[in-house]
Amino acid sequence: MLSFRFKRNFDAEIIASLYQELRGQDSGVTLILRSPSGQKVDDADKAGIGEIRGADGKGIFLMNAKEGVVYLNRAGALKAPLMEFLKRKGFGQEEVEADLAIVCVVIFIALEAFFGFYYSASAHLSFLYPVILICLGLVLFGLFLLSFSSKPGREVWGVPAMAILFLGALPTVPACFLVNPMIKVLERKKLQCYLRQ
Repeated sequence: MLSFRFKRNFDAEIIASLYQELRGQDSGVTLILRSPSGQKVDDADKAGIGEIRGADGKGIFLMNAKEGVVYLNRAGALKAPLMEFLKRKGFGQEEVEADLAIVCVVIFIALEAFFGFYYSASAHLSFLYPVILICLGLVLFGLFLLSFSSKPGREVWGVPAMAILFLGALPTVPACFLVNPMIKVLERKKLQCYLRQ
């Protein structure tokens, strides 16, 4: 299971109340507040980033200026109270818009197909274009598996999806960064599915 994303501006009150609730369940939970520049602060009014870490020191909840991340696989026994808090506070209720992400993926496909063909033809490397097309197929298949893994009970497909995405994207750098918005959309959709069950 990978990270779950949500779109919400930083709210010190929400992160403090989540910390208090999780601290009641496990006394090893810690809250780290940081300024927007990344320096640790004690005053919640000066904070722009908040992170809640479990007893093992790994982050389970992170909230920055425009979005946040939930790591349910690290939450352990705190998973149920964390999910209940997120449901109560209305996380995952916003509509997940994928318009920009779809446009980015289409641009990625067009760039890879066009420039892959152009480069392989101009360099007289006819074997290169099928390799680029295979990488393109791996990226698209990885996105499909990531989408498939977003439903509850299918989390095991998340890690193979990311591995396939990595294998397909590595030879296509820097154009593969156009796939990143779609990954974020799928992670927000995954949180939404979990909170609605």
